[in-house]
Amino acid sequence: MTGLEKILKSISDESERLASKIIEEANEQAQEILAQGKKEADDRAAELIKKAGDESKVIIEKAMNAAKIEKKKRILEAKQNHIKNLIEEAKISILRLPDEDYFTVILKMVEKFASSNSGEIVFSAKDQGRLTEDFLNKLNRIVKFKGGTLEVSKETRDFDGGFILVYGGIEENCSINALFENASDDLCDSFNKLLFT
Repeated sequence: MTGLEKILKSISDESERLASKIIEEANEQAQEILAQGKKEADDRAAELIKKAGDESKVIIEKAMNAAKIEKKKRILEAKQNHIKNLIEEAKISILRLPDEDYFTVILKMVEKFASSNSGEIVFSAKDQGRLTEDFLNKLNRIVKFKGGTLEVSKETRDFDGGFILVYGGIEENCSINALFENASDDLCDSFNKLLFT
């Protein structure tokens, strides 16, 4: 091997050694970059998972609260419907009472609502047709005791039961429907306390 060949071989060996060292350093740097990238990706993934978990907890909590509110709303609606049905049944039961019992209720209503003035009492056609002499006598005694008079009107009105009092052109609707409507809030409160407390 000549001197030139030795120099060339030495340069070639040195070049290979340097190339190997550069490749090795590049591989190490690549491994470090990969490791750092993997760590950053893992950290970011963990952060996203935690954020998603936190957000899902908030969403679940909101859904649970909405479900509780909806449940309470439906329970309240069911209670209100039940109370309305009970009130309607009570009203119907008054209207379906036997004549004697029904007119006893009417007399109690007259006692409560009649004034000490002179006026008229208007009944439905159905009630007008079943008035008895005994009822009219009791009606007159109640009104007289209050210091007034009531004449039974020949006119009838279209309502299910009860009566209308007319004093000097001013009417007081004492029909069963009107009385139940006027007392609706009080009746609902009473039924609610009775049934659900």
